[in-house]
Formats: sequence, structure tokens, C-alpha cells
Amino acid sequence: MKWRDLFPTRMALRLVEGSKCGMVLGDGARDRGARCEEITETARGVGYVVEAGSRAVTRVRAAYLTDDDIRQLAQTHRPGPVLHSGEAGRRLMTSTHSAQQPEPISKDGAATCPRTTLTGTRRSSVSSGSSRPCRVSRCPGASPTASG
Repeated sequence: MKWRDLFPTRMALRLVEGSKCGMVLGDGARDRGARCEEITETARGVGYVVEAGSRAVTRVRAAYLTDDDIRQLAQTHRPGPVLHSGEAGRRLMTSTHSAQQPEPISKDGAATCPRTTLTGTRRSSVSSGSSRPCRVSRCPGASPTASG
């Protein structure tokens, strides 16, 4: 196949027939150990790789996570606070506004917005990538409906 040589690194996962290994990985790949037809349906992520400039066949296994696995990880391991640094020193601020996370508190005890940072003694806005107004009370960028 003329197209096969355009891909310097080739990977084959489970295949139906042994003859297909040569089509994907190159001539003689099966003889060099690529047994793609022997990979079971339960062995998700297992495959064989041939890298550019080499005829060696390497058996690999990539991690496989189901949607349920990802949901459980997201529930169990929520993002924590983000530490920002500025000229006024370091302070702890949270990365998002959420009912599950407390409002970030400045050194003077007032709630602060994680979308702002200290520059000298003056507060300046930092782009957060969000067009929504801040809902943290006492924030210079807070919406009129934010509690105060």
C-alpha cells in the first residue's frame, strides 16, 4: 500500500485476521511478533507499534477509561485551590466559583474574586476566559445581584 509509508509510526489494535497485521504494520510484522488477531475483546488498549526507521515490533497497552470511570474520577478528585503569586506576595485563591467551594478570602478578610490579582497595591482585572460577571460578593467585577 502506498499510503502506509506516509505514516512514520504505525499502530495496530485487535484485528480479525493475522494477514491484516502486515497491511497495517508492514510486511513481516506478524513474523516478528505482532499477533493482533490474538488480542481478546477484553484486552482493551493492547496493540502493537512499529516506529519509523525500525522493523522492531513493540507490544503496548494504553489506559482505557469508561465514561463511568471518568465520572467517578471527577466526583472523587475535585480541583483544589490555585496558588497565584504577585508583587504583594503569595495568596491562595480558588479557581472557580461553586456552591461547594468557599469564597476566596483576602488578607483583610474580605471576599475576593479569583478573576483579579494584586498588582502593587492596586487590584487589576485578569482575563478568565468567561464573559459572565463575577458573583463573589464585594468583588470589583461582581454583578449587581451578588450578595453583599
